[in-house]
Amino acid sequence: MPPAQSKKEAVLEHLRLTVFPSIIEGARYNLTVKTVERGRRNPESMGADEFPALFIVSSAEKTTNIQQVEYESIMTVVLLGYVKSKKTSPASAMTGAQVESGKFQQDVRNALELDPLLGDRVKWLEITEITTDDGDIAPHAGFVMSARMEFVDWRSLP
Repeated sequence: MPPAQSKKEAVLEHLRLTVFPSIIEGARYNLTVKTVERGRRNPESMGADEFPALFIVSSAEKTTNIQQVEYESIMTVVLLGYVKSKKTSPASAMTGAQVESGKFQQDVRNALELDPLLGDRVKWLEITEITTDDGDIAPHAGFVMSARMEFVDWRSLP
């Protein structure tokens, strides 16, 4: 019998498979996310039909023992989002990409804040930081978003 999935893994997979694929242009969102993956790819190696793209690039955990078999975890997840401008001139491509990036940032924020308990997988979630590129990767634009969350998990004992 395979070991049970950790709470950390369950949270990361819920983000990848449920939360972020729900970003579909319409009443709630500005854009439709085309790529959601764990890890990272270079936007230069991606096709135009793969944007906007969102990568769950890393997670860092700080844990505190509650009991012998139970611990509390505060995990920070780092997300990397990319868009690609459809404009052709260099100046309009940079501006177009930055505008699209702003829309995509808001969409990712909205998706996280729509269910801040992530289907009861976490106790709370907060977005702690968003950093944007300075326009030097046009016709692409990117952002890094950090989200911190807390959950309780069980330790496996031999």
